[in-house]
Amino acid sequence: MKKGDIIYADTNAELLNNIIGTHYNQWMKTIYFYGDNAYIWMVNIDGRERAGWRNWFSNDYIIEEQLDTKVVSWGGIPLSEMAKKTRFVFEKNDGYFRFLGVYKIDQNKSNITNTGK
Repeated sequence: MKKGDIIYADTNAELLNNIIGTHYNQWMKTIYFYGDNAYIWMVNIDGRERAGWRNWFSNDYIIEEQLDTKVVSWGGIPLSEMAKKTRFVFEKNDGYFRFLGVYKIDQNKSNITNTGK
């Protein structure tokens, strides 16, 4: 898969079924753990707040995130641990997802702290 590839799918479950061969009827979460050190991230990147998160592009290569300070974990894992994992990023759109590439959180520019236990 290359950066910019389009995967036609209406839901997170359809995306996962198409790219890794799962057989989900539904997958409501925005993340899917892929091994111990990576996850697939399926989100809208349009600046609108959803479930305490807001994601937008600050340029072609940087995705900015803002989260509600009450959020201390993601998928049951403390944010500080999630920041160490590799992200396979898929931008969610109407009827398709666009693969944006493989990302790592820049912890020097991040405000993620050791929240959670």
